[in-house]
Amino acid sequence: LFEEAFDQLPIGCLISERVLCVHGGIGDGRWDLNDLRSVRRPLSDKQLNDPRKKWILNILWSDPIQDDEEDEAGNAGVFGVHESPRMSSNSA
Repeated sequence: LFEEAFDQLPIGCLISERVLCVHGGIGDGRWDLNDLRSVRRPLSDKQLNDPRKKWILNILWSDPIQDDEEDEAGNAGVFGVHESPRMSSNSA
């Protein structure tokens, strides 16, 4: 029952029409606020595993990790301006 409460939480929140707050990050940014508003709760495994809805997973879990795949140019599949503590060489 406790875990079902998380299924109802919003994916993001727009504060004062100026600041977007999301759990993991914006991913590649190939979505807009209308896409975010269209997500129906609760999320199902089917929705989260749909390749067309990958952007939802990015919002929930887009913090970089060392295993992130690199593209042909050698760029890691991570986005954002802040270094994640998980990427720091000082992390355990």
